[in-house]
Amino acid sequence: MIFCLSQLHTGTQTSIAWLCKAVEVSGLVLSTGVYDVLKGGPYDIAHEWESGELLESHHPDMVYHEHVRGDWQFPGRMSRTQLMMATTNRTLIPIRDPLACLISYWHRGELNGTIGTTQFRPQIDVLDRWSMMSEWYPVLRKSEGLEFVCWDQPRAKSSDYLRGICAKLGLRSYPDGPGDWTEIQNNDNGPYDLKIAYHNRDLKMIRETMHPMFDALVLHHRNLRPMLEDLGYSDLLWWDR
Repeated sequence: MIFCLSQLHTGTQTSIAWLCKAVEVSGLVLSTGVYDVLKGGPYDIAHEWESGELLESHHPDMVYHEHVRGDWQFPGRMSRTQLMMATTNRTLIPIRDPLACLISYWHRGELNGTIGTTQFRPQIDVLDRWSMMSEWYPVLRKSEGLEFVCWDQPRAKSSDYLRGICAKLGLRSYPDGPGDWTEIQNNDNGPYDLKIAYHNRDLKMIRETMHPMFDALVLHHRNLRPMLEDLGYSDLLWWDR
């Protein structure tokens, strides 16, 4: 089994589609939310799981996905079950600039009309979960068979970079990178004001639109920066200078 553990808006669909192009992978076990999006996709979805209970046990040739979540007993910390799974199975964790995740989450809230409702929880769904991961990053980073893939970094377009990740995951076949895919279900909403501001490094527009969430992200700077720098990020727009 390959465990795909992702934060929201970090490239879940890209990661799953990439893994499923490997000849050793025969299908997926998906969390309900992702299942609803991908059930019409080009890959064989073997099972859906509901309420945390798998309909069938894990299979060695499956990709199993979950989003990062809090522990049932200690909600402010990362799930112990997920930590155990990530450190005892072949695991892929997609990574993206947390500000880009927050912008994507915010835009999804605009599209769905959830901003200002109880369904819109950027602090809980995005910021808190990044902090959970940063706490355990040193352990995750040292785990054999676990790899991070940073889809928003230039090296993600490198065959050598992706081939190295495949090797660490024990995949003998080498699936092509996302730039070569035509069948992947694209979850990109195209250009919109916040995304354009992000690429233009328009800090003023982002801060004014997303206040106070942008300022809340800045407060996480000291917790998240060591992890992100170790993963190759530098000079991110929200870092406290």
